[in-house]
Amino acid sequence: MPKILTNKEASIALVDYLIENKYNINGINANKFSCMAFCEDYKKRVTGAVFEQHLSMDIMELRHLADIPLAKGKCSAATKQDLPLIAKWIIAFNLDALSSIISYEDIADKITSGIEKGVYYIFRNEQGIPVSMAAAARKLIHGTAISYVYTPKEVRGRGYAAANIYNLGEKLLSEGNDFCCLFVDKKNPISNKVYKKIGYVILEDNYDYRLKVK
Repeated sequence: MPKILTNKEASIALVDYLIENKYNINGINANKFSCMAFCEDYKKRVTGAVFEQHLSMDIMELRHLADIPLAKGKCSAATKQDLPLIAKWIIAFNLDALSSIISYEDIADKITSGIEKGVYYIFRNEQGIPVSMAAAARKLIHGTAISYVYTPKEVRGRGYAAANIYNLGEKLLSEGNDFCCLFVDKKNPISNKVYKKIGYVILEDNYDYRLKVK
């Protein structure tokens, strides 16, 4: 029976493997403890290596919806006519959440494919105006991962994102998924609180540390 390594032993073994096989890395993505152990061990082997925290997230899971009041409106799958709006919102999402700049040309084909597969969902308020977006982005073995949760700044604070995520979660669970999951920025406690009200619980933290380029 193979030996089960401790987290520290696993970190050292991974660093040794990367160094011995001359793999170049950009950083590490894991829970806080694993990131800290890896960065420490890597810096012992690579002179001058410096890691910077890029993202700090909570992994949240939904298995049972809470009974809460929701903003009035309708959540429905996006159509081809929504492509320009979704592209605009994804560009804004990447800038807000990831400090990443992308262009329409970078994502148009991917969004078109996603719309055809029924990935994107838009919440429209009582007046029929699109006010929030989410994507059932990745099918897992027993569940679905949700991403691209975005509401324009001018209509935030009105419960639209909560209503959209609630309705999308209800749909996915009714289709046989055991759970839905998503990542929430630790620097955004408002979103964290909203998801908890819906029924999401935190499973683990997830950090992204990047190797600083000299």
